[in-house]
Amino acid sequence: MAIIASSSSSSLPSSSRLPLSSLSELKQLKNQIIGTPSAKCRLAKDRATMRMLVETTMETMAADDVRTETAQILGSLASLGGHADDAVVISALIEQDALRCCLSALSTTIIVKKKKKLRLALTRALSAISGNLSELVGPPQWGLGVFEAQRLAGPAAQTLEWFFSSEAMDIWIPMLSGGEAGVVAGMIGTIVRTQPVRERLCAWRNADEREKKERRGWEATRPSTSGSYVIRTLLELTEKKETLGNALFALAALAKDNSAVATELPLQDIVNYAKARSGEVQLLGCLCATNILRTSPGPSLAADAILSVLMAIIASGTAHSAKAAFVLSQLLTDSAVYAQLAFEHGALRVLLTALRRLTPPLPSLPALPPLHPPTSSLFTGPEWESWLELELDQPKADIHLREAILLSLASISLFSIDIRRALAEEEGETQSTFSKDSSQLRASLASPSFHQSQPSLSLILAGLLSPHTSLRSAACHVVRALTRSVAVIRTNIVDSGLGWVVFATFMGWPQARPRTTLGTSGSEEEDVRVVASALRAVCNAVCEFSPLSKIYVEHGLLFRLAEFIHPNHPFVEAASDADTEDSLRFNSLWAVKNLVRKSSPDRKRQIISVLGWRQPKISPHSESVPDSNEHRKRSRLDDLLSSPSCKISEQVLNILRNIAEDEDGIPIVFNELDIRNPSFSPSTPLNPLFLSSSSSPGFLLLSHLMSILTQSSSHTSSPHISHASYSSTQDVLIQAASLLANLVNSSDLKHHRMILNYPGMANALRRVLAEQGAEVRRPVIRAILEMVKVDSGVSYTSVTGVREVGQDEEGEEGMEMEMEIGNTEVIQEEDGEGDADVMEIGHGTGRPVVDMVMTPSHTGTERTRTYSHSRNQGLTGARKILLDAGFVGTLHRIIDQHHHHSSLAHSHTHSHLHPHTSAVFPGGHGHTGSAAGAHNHAHVHAHGSFGSSSTLHHHHFGSLDNSGAGPARGGGGNVGSISIGGGIMGNSGREDHEDLETARTALDWLEHGDMYVLHRRSASRNAGARSSSIGTGDSSADVSDH
Repeated sequence: MAIIASSSSSSLPSSSRLPLSSLSELKQLKNQIIGTPSAKCRLAKDRATMRMLVETTMETMAADDVRTETAQILGSLASLGGHADDAVVISALIEQDALRCCLSALSTTIIVKKKKKLRLALTRALSAISGNLSELVGPPQWGLGVFEAQRLAGPAAQTLEWFFSSEAMDIWIPMLSGGEAGVVAGMIGTIVRTQPVRERLCAWRNADEREKKERRGWEATRPSTSGSYVIRTLLELTEKKETLGNALFALAALAKDNSAVATELPLQDIVNYAKARSGEVQLLGCLCATNILRTSPGPSLAADAILSVLMAIIASGTAHSAKAAFVLSQLLTDSAVYAQLAFEHGALRVLLTALRRLTPPLPSLPALPPLHPPTSSLFTGPEWESWLELELDQPKADIHLREAILLSLASISLFSIDIRRALAEEEGETQSTFSKDSSQLRASLASPSFHQSQPSLSLILAGLLSPHTSLRSAACHVVRALTRSVAVIRTNIVDSGLGWVVFATFMGWPQARPRTTLGTSGSEEEDVRVVASALRAVCNAVCEFSPLSKIYVEHGLLFRLAEFIHPNHPFVEAASDADTEDSLRFNSLWAVKNLVRKSSPDRKRQIISVLGWRQPKISPHSESVPDSNEHRKRSRLDDLLSSPSCKISEQVLNILRNIAEDEDGIPIVFNELDIRNPSFSPSTPLNPLFLSSSSSPGFLLLSHLMSILTQSSSHTSSPHISHASYSSTQDVLIQAASLLANLVNSSDLKHHRMILNYPGMANALRRVLAEQGAEVRRPVIRAILEMVKVDSGVSYTSVTGVREVGQDEEGEEGMEMEMEIGNTEVIQEEDGEGDADVMEIGHGTGRPVVDMVMTPSHTGTERTRTYSHSRNQGLTGARKILLDAGFVGTLHRIIDQHHHHSSLAHSHTHSHLHPHTSAVFPGGHGHTGSAAGAHNHAHVHAHGSFGSSSTLHHHHFGSLDNSGAGPARGGGGNVGSISIGGGIMGNSGREDHEDLETARTALDWLEHGDMYVLHRRSASRNAGARSSSIGTGDSSADVSDH
């Protein structure tokens, strides 16, 4: 099947076409551009010559040797090495549609012996051009990537979309069985970067297989069990010595993140290939085995062999060392098990030794004042000039290897405190003194003994200050891993200056990098990829335990984050930025989430003001009238809450959850946020008592949360939703539930009534309780208990007194004060429950609250508050609303289900962990991507308790519940909580027992709330009488929950 190229040259009349060049001229042109980037750039700018080359290649009437030369020129032109002018060459190849022209020429060239040389040249050109386009579109295959011309990504993606269409694949995939099989296999290894492309290639069938598939009934033959045509053919190519390496490369590309392919590949045979004598075969065998191991459900003994081979290649310093280090980074990324195994094999020592050998020793950096950022004066002098010259003169291969080693260091130290400490505290020999003479200085810097004297943090700092973009990005990933430890931040990161330099990198300060007298380094704007990598480190450095958090804010961090969160308002969600964890917006929101946690009310107000999330203050003396049209516009917070990206919505809800983590923050969420438009319109009329508050920020926020709760039921019931989409939806639902849980802890009864009386809220939450998994059920169940207790007039005690539940603002009807010592009720929760992460429930009209009589009493240091109310009505009407919504039956089913599966668990339990999973440690930035880590999910399955299905957890910082948060949880072996299918709890043990008891207590309060209150009051009264008779000054009664 022939393909007609769509090049602009094909539309020219024959009279206007250039004459064919002679063979000698073509050979001379080929010799000029081989290995000469400047000559390639000049040729690419010559449109006439480029058009002639493409036309000659396609011209079937031209001599084969002439067409072979033009194809070789195109292939040589496409062999790029990461130079500054590479974008010019790629642009010319795209403009002339060179990829389509080469494939068209192949489709019209018959397979005969005399055409073999021509077809091989065309195939090599096809491979080189398609490889460049794939590298341009991404994701990069090795490290940061060599192309920065993002303006060409769109046209390149369109060309590749055609190249992976059935029309094009019907031409080049069958070539796997021909004389060009090795080149085509290598091309597959280069161009396959994404899962949709892998699926297309694996699903491709040749003509015979398609015919068998189209037969019906008795004509149909049994399908082959040996996999797809591409996989079968590539496995056959591994049996031939000349095609073994490229076949392994192609299989590695198809097996990456693809368990369906990985399970078909013989792992042991591939591990044996990794032990071959050829360095290239060793490397590609390790790559293929790594991709298979990363898809396996458990650790494999093959990892030992692969680690040994990779470490030997890295230590050898050969041409394959850089790619071996990249493969090692891929094996360790997101895997605490493999990272610990590599550490035990001595990988940290091998990596640091190789990095010291390559890194020009960094001049001594004076200690930075704690409140002042680095300035350009710190990086001046002859020693810095010499260091920069060594950096700029370093071969590209060495720079590539340094980048790969830094990424491997980031991967190996991401999860383990011990490994991070070993990396941060690793010291070299004592450094010698710098000489003032420039020639002696340069000689001493280049000496091997001086290289070995560098401490590890100096190696990382050298990467951060390097003029090479890839090294700065990789060094930021290492800093990000190190900042997951409290002790490392407070000592090594601060003392070495890494904390300031990575912050300056994120802020884009040019003075924070050394430059030559010509200003060749540090004067240009920072690469956006480096800024994104530095932002990940900043996310960890602003946690509540970090001394850098306050300093960063004082030097403009919030304004920089606001630039990335709201680049152009009105907010436009770019597709490339919305659904990726690498986006600057996503990680900026993550940094804000860490900033607001455990912060003061003033800091929280400062943050939402800078972000534009706070309602503008209107002076009472102002004569201007607010613009009604302006009020109707969507606010910045409206746009983020309604974002089509689940990842963005999840982060915003988590920020609001952390703002509402204490009683000082809850009023900020209810009263001060700039929310103008609801996301959910109630189908039933509002309670007349709440019409006046229907435009308040709290009420509008409830509309957004109600929209999330309503959509969750439809996602749960849909059988066609993908696992990734379901997981993202669950993450948003967990954060929405946790935010509501914190809002329920408000001491203002008006907030409780607003939640309870929002139309449809109780029914929606009951469905969530009945249909969702453990992480969502937990706050719902605790919220039921909290809401009913508040409704019954029960409040928490603390060291200083009782939380003042029920204190309404001025103007609230029917609030008086009265004190009866014998009727004083003080409820003290068990340890840890005072900050419980709970969630409110409410629905319907709700009957008006009766008048209440309250009187404060001060006995010693204890402050108590008692509520007198109608036995049937309650303070908020929560008990009646929840009973009407059917929570009693749902709680009964949950508890009965637990008892049923607990009895089965005694006779059968089975669990398995995915070793490649990662838990989100509160001390660190929780996502890991390529070489850096992105969003961490704990994929853990268990059988024998709580239902039949596994759930996917996505852990974040806690809000009022401090469990799971804190610096002590940064350990290496932690793989998160185990999800036990759909039950109350996802972690067997203490939390399981606590959640079950909470469910029982909540059910008790719903069913017997009135009698429960009377019983507790009687106990409290008797305790108070006994206390008075003894003569103690403490009137509190420690009454535990049932």
